[in-house]
Amino acid sequence: MLTVRNGAFRLRSLKMRQNPVAKCGPAGMGTGLRRVRAPSPRSRLTGPSHMSPLSGCWCLTWCLITVSALLPPPQNVRLCSHNMDLWLRWNPPLKENQEEVLYSTQLKKLYLGDSGDFSACVNISELACELSDPGLGLDLLEFGQYRASVQAQCGQERSVWVDSQVLTMDRDTVIGPPAVTLTPQGAGLEVSLTEPLLLLSTMTRVYGSTGVRYNVSFWPRGLQQEVSQVLDQQSRLVLPDLLPWTEYCVQVAVHLDPEKNDKTPETSAVQCERTAADPSSPWVTVALSVGGVAVAVALLAIAVGYRRQICHFLCPQERLPQSLQLCPEGPQPLSSEPEEVQPLTLRQEEFPPGAPVSSSDGAWRCNSLKRCV
Repeated sequence: MLTVRNGAFRLRSLKMRQNPVAKCGPAGMGTGLRRVRAPSPRSRLTGPSHMSPLSGCWCLTWCLITVSALLPPPQNVRLCSHNMDLWLRWNPPLKENQEEVLYSTQLKKLYLGDSGDFSACVNISELACELSDPGLGLDLLEFGQYRASVQAQCGQERSVWVDSQVLTMDRDTVIGPPAVTLTPQGAGLEVSLTEPLLLLSTMTRVYGSTGVRYNVSFWPRGLQQEVSQVLDQQSRLVLPDLLPWTEYCVQVAVHLDPEKNDKTPETSAVQCERTAADPSSPWVTVALSVGGVAVAVALLAIAVGYRRQICHFLCPQERLPQSLQLCPEGPQPLSSEPEEVQPLTLRQEEFPPGAPVSSSDGAWRCNSLKRCV
């Protein structure tokens, strides 16, 4: 019986040597004995051992050294998206020494299957990688589904690749606030809105013309507990039921259908503007009417009190002297050619003594005078 058991043991040892998997230790032995009937417990005790204790200790030591040489992996690996950009962020590994750790990242496009693995940032020291950077050439889509991974390296030590969560761009991106402009409209405020700019597309194309609405919150300055809200699809609206001469503060956020995007959107900065008087108020109409009548009465009183001065100013009675009326209307040009002047002929007339001299006669008369000065 002993000889048979030894022969069975030698047959079992021969098959184990022919199967290279049997050299990996007890787990390998289990794999190598798939086609051999398991020996009885008695044969295990009486037969010689295949692996010596020294070889087992060496294998265990090598496995421990290999595991201890791995660098701890990065922590809290996550994909983030804001207005359809894409960032991979992580925390540094839990490592005692302060040596510089470098990181490499990969992006997997899940809609492309097994061929969707792309290398992104390589050997960087930052704790983030912008996967939407055009320089990487990853060609992201507004409806794409992505997953990224990161590996840490310090000298010859490397960590395992750590995967992020799966991110669907249109459903998981965080939408930023719209641009807000306030304009007083009497006792109301007109709110003009401009939709957020997306990196890969537009709000209308991704969520539809009726899928984008604006949640407008407004309250009197200093009374934030009295907040009122208006939900509207229009990009321009007038806030209702406001008090005249009151300063109101406004804050706006984009509102999307939760089935299309359930992330909490960002709100705009608080802007405040004062309303004007309400032209439809009765007291405003009365005040304007009384003011107009008062101005008309004042003008009439001035016209009656200063009517003479006004008449003299508008219709003056003084006339210009005859000499000024004969003056030419404009300056006369000087002649550049010399003018010929005929000599004057003087004639002296003698009057008898005692003869009267008429006013029409003179001692000197002009004879052949072209011009008399």
